[in-house]
Amino acid sequence: MKSTHRQAITAAGLLAALAGGSAIAGAQARPGQVPDANTPRILVPTFRSSDAKLGVQGAEAIRSRVSQEFTAKQLWAIPRNDINANLEASGYKPDSALSPTDIKELAKLLRADEIIDGDVTKLPDGSVKVSARMLLSRDVSLSQPLGEVTAKSVNDAAKPIAQELAAARKQLKDNRDCENAIRSNNFDAAIAAAQKGIAAYPKATLARLCMATALQSKKAPAADIIKVTNEVLAVDPVNRIALGLHYAAQKESGDNAGAVATLLRLQKADPSNTTLAQQVAEALAQLDPKQALPLLDTLVAQNPGDPSLVKTQWLVLLRAQEFGRALTVGEELAKLDTAAMDSTWFTRMAISAGQANQAQKAAEYAARAVQRYPKSATFLGLQSQLLRKAGQLPQSVAAMQRAVEIDPKVENGYLSIIVGFSEMNQPDSAKAWAQKAIAAGTDKTQIGNALLANVQPAFKKAQESKSRADWREALVLSQAVENVAPTENSAFFTGVAAFQIGLDAVQNLNKSKSCAEVNLVEEMFSLTQSTLPRGGKVDPGTAGQIMNVVGQVMPQIPQYKKALCGKGGKGK
Repeated sequence: MKSTHRQAITAAGLLAALAGGSAIAGAQARPGQVPDANTPRILVPTFRSSDAKLGVQGAEAIRSRVSQEFTAKQLWAIPRNDINANLEASGYKPDSALSPTDIKELAKLLRADEIIDGDVTKLPDGSVKVSARMLLSRDVSLSQPLGEVTAKSVNDAAKPIAQELAAARKQLKDNRDCENAIRSNNFDAAIAAAQKGIAAYPKATLARLCMATALQSKKAPAADIIKVTNEVLAVDPVNRIALGLHYAAQKESGDNAGAVATLLRLQKADPSNTTLAQQVAEALAQLDPKQALPLLDTLVAQNPGDPSLVKTQWLVLLRAQEFGRALTVGEELAKLDTAAMDSTWFTRMAISAGQANQAQKAAEYAARAVQRYPKSATFLGLQSQLLRKAGQLPQSVAAMQRAVEIDPKVENGYLSIIVGFSEMNQPDSAKAWAQKAIAAGTDKTQIGNALLANVQPAFKKAQESKSRADWREALVLSQAVENVAPTENSAFFTGVAAFQIGLDAVQNLNKSKSCAEVNLVEEMFSLTQSTLPRGGKVDPGTAGQIMNVVGQVMPQIPQYKKALCGKGGKGK
C-alpha cells in the first residue's frame, strides 16, 4: 500500500501513541539487555516486497540478528512493537513499507541514529534474495550498501547482512570527524579523517562521500573528485549524492557529454521523485535540451495542469529550437497561468513563430503585444520587423513610425523607415526621414547605407541594360544619398554611374559630333574625379581602371570642344 494514501508520520502521532499507552516502553529493556543512554539506536522498518508478510519477516530477521551481533550497549535495534505502535498512531498499518521521507520521520520519532532499509524477493525455487543498506537518519540519502544475499530463508540472509553492518559501522566515527572538520572549514583534516574511515572499511561509501564533499569545498581539481565518486559508484551505482558530486565535477572539467550521462543516471536512480526529475531536467537543459525534453514530457503528463512544469517544458523547447511545439506549449502555459503572458512571453512567442516560418502568426503575436503594451516602442519595432517579413511593407513602416514617435532611439527605428520607403520606391519620403534621422543624431554612415537600398537595384539594372537612361537614374539616386548622408558606397556608386554616362557620350562623339555630348563627358568625368577617390575603397580595382580612362580622356576635352563647339567652346 502506497504511503501517499496515508497521513504523514508526525510528532502528533507519537503523542497520540503515548496517550494510549507507552509506545516507547517496549524499547526500554529486553531480557538480560539494557541499552545505555548513549547507545546508538538503529531502526529496521518493514522491507519492501511484493509479499507484505515476507517484508515484515525480512525486517524482523535483521532486527533479531543485529541484537545477536551487537550488545545492547553497542547498538540497540528498536523493537518491532515500538515501530508498530508509532505507525498505527500515525495512521499506518504495521506492515507498511515506507518511503524514504516517512522512514526519516519515523526514525526521528523513535530517536534512531541509523536505519537499515531493504528489499526482499521470493525466488522461483523458494529461496529469497535480500538486499539492504544502512542509512543515516539525519539524511537518508547518506547510505552504505550492505550487500545482496541469496539464501534459503530471510533468517539465513540476515546473518551476513548483520556482519556487513558491523564492518560498515567502523567508518562512522571517522565520518563524523570528517563532517565536523568540513563545518569548521578544515578541509585537509576532513580528508584525513575520511581516509581513516576508508582504511577501517575499504568499501566505505559514507567516508568517501565526505571526502568528495571536502574536495569540492576545497576547490580541488575535478579529476580528484571524479576519482572518489567513481569509487563510491562502483560500490553503489545509484548513490544520489555521489552522482550529484560526479555531475558537478564533470561539468566543471568541461565533460558535457559525461555530465549529461550522469544526470540521466541520477534521474533513473529515483524515477518516482518528481522534484528530483524536474531538477535533473532543468540542469540537463543547460547541457543538452533535446535530451531533457523526454523527461519533461513525462513529468508534464504525470502532473497535468502544473504551470511550473509546463513553463519549464516551454523554456526547454525554446532552447532546443523546437519552435513549433514551443508555440503550442506556450499557449497552454498562458491558459494555465495568465500572469505568464508578460512582455517576455509575447517576445518569445513572436520570435518562435518567425523561426517556425509562420510569419503571419509572428506578426499576430506582435500585434497582440502592441495591444497589451500600446506605449511600448520595442513591441512596435518588433511588429514592424515581423510585418516586413510577412511582406506588409506599408504596415511595417507605419508601425515603426509610431515606435519612433514614442522613442526616437528605438533600435533601427529611423533606418527601418528609410529602408522601407526605399523598398516601396518612395525616395522623397526616404530622403525626408533620413534628414529627420540626422537631426535626431543617427549616425550618417548608417543612414547613407540605408538610403542605398534604392541605389543598389537601380545600379544593377543599369549594369544589365547598359542604358544611359538607367545609369542616369542610378546617378540621381546615388547623388541624393551623397547630398543627405554621404558614404564611401554612395561616392563609389556616384563616380561609377557618372563615368558610365560620360563613357557612353565619348563613344557617341564620332557619330553625334555634338558639343552637348562633349560637355556631358566633361561634366560626368569631372564628377567621377571628385567622388571616386573617396569611394575607391569599395572596389579599388574597378576604381583604378576608371580613373585611368578618365585621366586619358580629360586632357582631350579642350580639343573636342574646339572642334565641335565652335568659337568660344560653345555649340550644339
